[in-house]
Amino acid sequence: MTALQQLTRLASVQNEVLDRYEANIDRQVKQIDGILSVAAGQTAELSSLVDWLNRFTINVPKVIPEDFTQVYMWLVPQSQDARTKGAGR
Repeated sequence: MTALQQLTRLASVQNEVLDRYEANIDRQVKQIDGILSVAAGQTAELSSLVDWLNRFTINVPKVIPEDFTQVYMWLVPQSQDARTKGAGR
């Protein structure tokens, strides 16, 4: 009986938390769906990117043999890059 009471309490607390963030969760799921639909249409480009990242992570540490190599990378989505047409769309 105690276990059922605790499960009921947990469910009600969880519902309160999820209700509070329902709009955000819904928005984020829709954004992910949009990203995945675009990505699904560009599998060749994604494949090239993954292959390039794989080569990058394997080859960059070889630049300085037997030494420490640290690389910083800053990625800017093309839609937000001021150098591209229609930036910020």
